[in-house]
Amino acid sequence: MHTFSLAISLPITINRILPFTQKEVKLPHVEIREERCKGCGLCISFCPKNALEASEEINEKGYHPAMLKYPDRCIGCGICGRMCPDQVIEVFK
Repeated sequence: MHTFSLAISLPITINRILPFTQKEVKLPHVEIREERCKGCGLCISFCPKNALEASEEINEKGYHPAMLKYPDRCIGCGICGRMCPDQVIEVFK
């Protein structure tokens, strides 16, 4: 019986570390027409990143309107605008 030795040479690629380039990231812009908001909270409940909260201020109708409290969390998905029954929220990317 013969014994064979097999050596495999795999090419190894060393990735160069490229200088880190910073790209300016533009946050989504959310507009809430606070004077028309009735404070139902649907937008707040459905926001996947919890970026919205009820304002401490009271609008002309006597409600606490929704506000974008954490703009850095907003991903611009637009769920808040789609859930709003009064269509007072617009999301711009």
